[in-house]
Amino acid sequence: MLKKYWREIALFVLVGVVFFLFQAWQQATDKALAGAIAEKARSALALKIKAISHEYAKLQLEVDKQIANSNATIGEISAKADKFLADSKAAQAKIKQMESVNDRLRATNYELELCQSFVLKQRDDYTTEIKGLNLSWGNKYQLKVEEFTKKENEYTNVIGNMTNTLAWYAVKDKRRWVIGPQAGYGPMGWYIGVGITFRVFEFSF
Repeated sequence: MLKKYWREIALFVLVGVVFFLFQAWQQATDKALAGAIAEKARSALALKIKAISHEYAKLQLEVDKQIANSNATIGEISAKADKFLADSKAAQAKIKQMESVNDRLRATNYELELCQSFVLKQRDDYTTEIKGLNLSWGNKYQLKVEEFTKKENEYTNVIGNMTNTLAWYAVKDKRRWVIGPQAGYGPMGWYIGVGITFRVFEFSF
């Protein structure tokens, strides 16, 4: 029996090998195409993320300058306090050397008035700078939140689009029976018509 139908068997095996090789080629082609599409999507996403980082880096730099200026001003306020303390001690030493009680009293009252004015000015300056510093740090934190939110939205959009695409192809891949117009070549030659086809594999040009 094998000798009788060896040509049919050989043809069947040959067709099977051709189908197997064609499917292997198709899978390799699809894998390469999918890789190219994925790389394009990754590159586009990377550019968007980089642009967001660059945008917020400039904004953060401005806030950092404000923080640095506030810290410098607070340092100046502290230095003024140290200098005033040294001047006040020197004035106290001079007052102790005065022989007249009235002179001591007048000099002491003068130093007290200077001290009160200085303390009030220091309080106002320090409070103003601390408020500004807190505001700058709040702005810095808010910028970080906005940056991460913007990046998260980009990642979410890409993941959502890819998930929808994969789901669509998964459904399409399960749909083996295809109804519609047909064109092909059969025992009677070329034909065009409408019919039902069972999709084994597909490719595109």
